[in-house]
Amino acid sequence: MATELDPVVGSWYLNSDSDTTFEVVAMDEDEGTVEIQLYEGEVEEIDIDDWYEMNLEQAAEPDDWTGAYDDTDDDDDAEELEEFDEDDDDDDTDVEDDWEEDLDEAEEDIDDRELDENY
Repeated sequence: MATELDPVVGSWYLNSDSDTTFEVVAMDEDEGTVEIQLYEGEVEEIDIDDWYEMNLEQAAEPDDWTGAYDDTDDDDDAEELEEFDEDDDDDDTDVEDDWEEDLDEAEEDIDDRELDENY
C-alpha cells in the first residue's frame, strides 16, 4: 500500500517492506528528491515519486543513537586522540603561557582601577 505521508525533515519512518528505519535529513523540491539516513548510518537519495510508492509509517525516534556508530572501535579512537595530543603538546604550552600572561595583565588592570576608584 502506497504511503500518503509527506516527507518531513527530521522525522523518522519505518519502511514496512524492507523493515528499515530511517530519518529524512534533506529534501530538494527542485530536483524532486528526498535524502534519508538509515538507522545504521547509510545515506540514500529517493525520488519523490518513489517515496509515495513506498509502504511507510511514522516511527519514533530511536532511543539508541549509536546505531550508525556501532562499527567504530573505541580503542582506535583513543589511540588517535593520544597521538593528536602528543603532536600538539609543544604548541599548547605556548598558547597556555600567552593566556596566562594576558590574564595576569587583565588582573593587574582591574587592581589598578580599583585602587584609583578608592582614592
